[in-house]
Amino acid sequence: MSQRRPIAAAAVMLAAVIASVVAMVVVANPAHASGGGCSDITQRNWHIGVCSGDDGRFMYPDFYINAPAPYSGTCTSKVRVDVFRDGVLQGYTGWVEDGCAIGHYWGSPVKIEGRTNLDFRTRVQIVVNGSIVYNALGPATRCC
Repeated sequence: MSQRRPIAAAAVMLAAVIASVVAMVVVANPAHASGGGCSDITQRNWHIGVCSGDDGRFMYPDFYINAPAPYSGTCTSKVRVDVFRDGVLQGYTGWVEDGCAIGHYWGSPVKIEGRTNLDFRTRVQIVVNGSIVYNALGPATRCC
């Protein structure tokens, strides 16, 4: 019977941790920001989820390389945020570069609070041996 108590205590602790994480996720997304999410986009056999999230103040660009296309040589993944007004590019951030392995990658957050009538979209590029082989925009995030 003494072995059951540590297991029960561990289960209670795990439930508390899960409840805390759920509470943080629910609080982190105010109603005055909209959009975001992920788009699974395949180009030239690269399967990538291009994403954005926000907390009402900042937009957080990220992407998932789910399946890279076969390549030889050098490969770089790049992410930035493009800013649009009425579908016209107004500006963009600098690139954040990384590798091309399967995994989750992040760009630099962009302040969206107070920047009305603008769409913020994650742009991802894959560059193999100096040539762009993948170029995609994720869903738009709009503030206020």
